[in-house]
Amino acid sequence: MRPPPVIHIFLTVSCFLGDLTPLFSQAAASIFSLQAGEEAESPVSAVEPSLRDLLDGFLKKDPRLKELEIEAARSGLNYRRAGVENGFSIDLSTGSSQLYFEDSDSVFSASPRAVITIPQLKDARIDFTAPFKAGGAASQDGGFAVEDVQLSLSAQILGDYSKTRKVTLLKAQRAFWEASRNLKKRAAAAEKEFYEAVYSLYEMENEALSAEETAYTKEIDLSLIRSMGYAPSSVRFRTAALEASSAHRSAGEQRRRFERELSVFARDCGFQSLSSLPSGVEPVNLEELEPFGSDEQKRRFSGVEKAEWARYIGGLSRSASQNWELRGEGGFTANNTRSQGGFTADAGLTLNWRGVSLSASASAPVSAGGGKPVFSFAVGLNSNSQRLSSLNDEEKRLEREAEEVALADAEREWEDAVEAVRIKRLDLQWERGRLAAQYELYRELLFDAETSFNEGLLSESDYRKAAVSEKRSRGELALSDIKSRLHVLESALYFVED
Repeated sequence: MRPPPVIHIFLTVSCFLGDLTPLFSQAAASIFSLQAGEEAESPVSAVEPSLRDLLDGFLKKDPRLKELEIEAARSGLNYRRAGVENGFSIDLSTGSSQLYFEDSDSVFSASPRAVITIPQLKDARIDFTAPFKAGGAASQDGGFAVEDVQLSLSAQILGDYSKTRKVTLLKAQRAFWEASRNLKKRAAAAEKEFYEAVYSLYEMENEALSAEETAYTKEIDLSLIRSMGYAPSSVRFRTAALEASSAHRSAGEQRRRFERELSVFARDCGFQSLSSLPSGVEPVNLEELEPFGSDEQKRRFSGVEKAEWARYIGGLSRSASQNWELRGEGGFTANNTRSQGGFTADAGLTLNWRGVSLSASASAPVSAGGGKPVFSFAVGLNSNSQRLSSLNDEEKRLEREAEEVALADAEREWEDAVEAVRIKRLDLQWERGRLAAQYELYRELLFDAETSFNEGLLSESDYRKAAVSEKRSRGELALSDIKSRLHVLESALYFVED
């Protein structure tokens, strides 16, 4: 195996000048051990986790993802609860039950009731009540008496209860969708954070390589000064030696800093350690990406979609909160005490409008000898409701204007995003092309330098500089690929799923 570049210089200068200073020997030995360590660790990198494995581990250890997963599950339960609370229901009760004594006889009375509610049908409600009494005076008629058995059906004739129910369900559904979207968006944001961490590691490794290159240069300068005949006690030799020592110390600190951050990154991904940077960041061909700025993308743009939803649900809520309502009710009553115990048909209307309430009802006998018809009326007035109605109308107008302003702002934000993404993609494409061409030049230069060095036509220092330049250029190209990947992830965060 050919000695490492700096060690080769060390041996050559030793043969010519004799033993060098202990400082130079220790520095050379440290470089040799570093390079030997890199060679020894290279087989390990082949069995290390892939970039996909690291990403999966990073996502699994993200605590925010678990929190959002729980929030999404809770929002799903709330959505189902809203459907139950605003859906078909049956309510059964015994009503008020009493046991008392009358003329030394025990009497039991109750008012069992059944109510069926169908909100989907204009808030329709079927109400059946059957009050009865057993014992006491009722024993003369077999011990059982029934009065005012009533069956009625009520519903909203004019009004917007169906819209109110729809608003409630849509808001619950929206909360569930947003919780699910937040979960998916957090996964994308966590992936972006992962690649940002990888990008930072590549930057730190490049800084370490730059520091090592400086240390190599300082060593060569020291050897040249020694070869020029300067004594170890001379100011120039001591200055060069101190610079070389300082450069090696700085390179070691940069390398240790990189290794510490690499170890932290490995633990963040669920692994004990990593011996090298994760590889496998595939370049993104930005020219093949979907053009940014289509109408479909605008519809799914987070700001526009949110503003459109606010305008839609706001308009639906305002139309559902009108200032008037008309309800109707009809049914039958058996043994109607208000009509001398006959069988009656009942009907009624209730109108509520801007604080004024009007109600009218009638019970007409339908059986012979069923008594006389009964009519009921009621009028109510709430002065505060009248004043509040006008205030509510003004508030609705302001809400509409605010929603239009928010939508216009969101559309301007979309236009700015389109322009920013267009410029960003052009910059990334230009940078990637420049760095790819630069890397090809450095790779060819390294090949030529190695050939010339093996043939004895190139100095060790020139060969070493070509090798370091090629590795650094390769790292810069990897950084450009990660930038493109980050751009794709950032662009995806602009949108929401349907």
